[in-house]
Amino acid sequence: MDRNLLERTCDVRWWALESAFASNIKACDTLDQALSQIVEPLTKWSEDKSVIPPVTRALELAQGGAGQFAIFAVNAEAITLYRELSEHTACSSFGTDLPDSLHNLISIIGDFHKSSVFACDRLEDINSIYTLYLDLVITNKAGFIIGNANRDQHERVLGMNISEERWFTKALETRDGTEYHAQDLESSVVENVDQSLIYSTAIRANGETNGDITGAMGVYFDFQGEVNLILNDYLPQDDRGNPDDGWYSFLTNEQGEVIGSSDAAMVPVMEYAHIPRRHRSLETGERVHSYGVFEGNDAAIFSAKTDGYLEYEGLGWSSHFVLPKAMFFSSAANEQNDLLSVDELMQSSLIPDINKETYIKVQDDKESIQLISLNGIVFASKLGKRGVALGPIFDQITKTGDFATSMTEKLLSE
Repeated sequence: MDRNLLERTCDVRWWALESAFASNIKACDTLDQALSQIVEPLTKWSEDKSVIPPVTRALELAQGGAGQFAIFAVNAEAITLYRELSEHTACSSFGTDLPDSLHNLISIIGDFHKSSVFACDRLEDINSIYTLYLDLVITNKAGFIIGNANRDQHERVLGMNISEERWFTKALETRDGTEYHAQDLESSVVENVDQSLIYSTAIRANGETNGDITGAMGVYFDFQGEVNLILNDYLPQDDRGNPDDGWYSFLTNEQGEVIGSSDAAMVPVMEYAHIPRRHRSLETGERVHSYGVFEGNDAAIFSAKTDGYLEYEGLGWSSHFVLPKAMFFSSAANEQNDLLSVDELMQSSLIPDINKETYIKVQDDKESIQLISLNGIVFASKLGKRGVALGPIFDQITKTGDFATSMTEKLLSE
């Protein structure tokens, strides 16, 4: 997972430097300035003259500012208004009286429309190449979204102000075009999902690495879709292609909440998994395993906290892998009801200490053998048909470890 996310950091940084996005923000800023200059004279002119629909519409847009102009800029209304204003300014009865700032506004509207359409088309092209993004958005420095990749969400998203969202403020804090912000799962008004994984960085003037910051780019991952592909890849499947019962794989954030699950019905997302305490508070790079009861079944539980990948430090997540103990460990040693319990044997004063130490050592070796065998089974399951032949080998390794331990236990009991 860390490797996949690291690869995306390069994409985010290079995309933000594309000239199409810097040009769109520049056109937006130019429009914003033109709109601010036209509100007062256009309001005064409209009060003195008869109502002209396109001029009235231009005034409404001017009062809303360039941020609210964004959704208008990418649809056909921009072209219509551009043509109507052009016709009126060309008309002798109105053109000579209209404020000079309105004449200037007409060409600026045309420029912003062209740059907005081009930027959104470019974002859509990027999104169509990859399958792991929900949306890509660009904003001006004030936090208004002026472009996004998801055409179906234009009406809802364009013109939205996200200046209070952390991914945006962190993007504006980057020092140059080589930096980015990797935000852990948080809610965002842009997406209709509970939690979004967002990478962001600043957009800079002229697309230059050290240019002045003019806006921001935010990339919204289809996190649940991507993580499910990764988690399910490690699980054996039944004839229907579903993970076998009792096998689970899930990710937790630094707070211990489940953020991705191979089976959301058994291990719900954004809740705490029922795993042993030592699995919940791992140090960076730490790996632990233990045996216990998971959702009512005896299981082996493996957990590991990320230590990042190459220069990517990761977000402090932990990965957990659960599989039923009965599927790979022989229970023959536990079926000898006529034998004394291990605790009773270890407390017996009749058994020499060397024998007890031998048993403990054999028991440790057995667990090591089981772990090796388990890792082999997991590896073989990933190989598909090619790994089928390895199953009997690892099964025999496990049986050998169980046999050695059970025979030592019988000797102690006798």
